[in-house]
Amino acid sequence: MAFRALFSPHAVKAYRELSADKKGRIDEAMLAVIGSPTRGPQIKRLKGHLKDYYRCRVGELRIIYAVSTQKREVCVDYLDHRKGGYRRLS
Repeated sequence: MAFRALFSPHAVKAYRELSADKKGRIDEAMLAVIGSPTRGPQIKRLKGHLKDYYRCRVGELRIIYAVSTQKREVCVDYLDHRKGGYRRLS
């Protein structure tokens, strides 16, 4: 059973600003994330004070999300370029 995806207002805004090509790549990555949010070649758990988050690498973009296994939800907090995505969570 797949997880349900929830998106923060920041993630929704960032998604709307992407080109059609990048949106397609994000859509494909999100299908993989909701199928298996903690495992995959482009998925890693973050460290330190961000240890509750995972990231999925999509080219230069990062999908940064938290997983609730009890509720079977993936909460996407940020969708950002790799340079700026982690700083916003600090």
